[in-house]
Amino acid sequence: MWPRICASCNYFKKKSVNPDHVLATVKKAFKEDGPIEGSWIEMTTAPWDRYAYHTSVYYGGITRLEDGEPVQYEFIADAHTGTLMNIYKV
Repeated sequence: MWPRICASCNYFKKKSVNPDHVLATVKKAFKEDGPIEGSWIEMTTAPWDRYAYHTSVYYGGITRLEDGEPVQYEFIADAHTGTLMNIYKV
């Protein structure tokens, strides 16, 4: 519960969540479905606009095996809250 409250505070103060923390959270979610082969996250934020919503985001990715083949996913996470904005198979 505390991280969520702190993440909300970060949004209003416009401070960024540590990108390593964001990546660890995404990796934890993926590991629930099986092992991952690799992961990455950009350490700098990028502007992101979707309709009337404007924020800064981190871009990252996960690679895992599905049916013995490597499958890559990329994600976009809000830099102020750590919330996943989008995740998609590459």
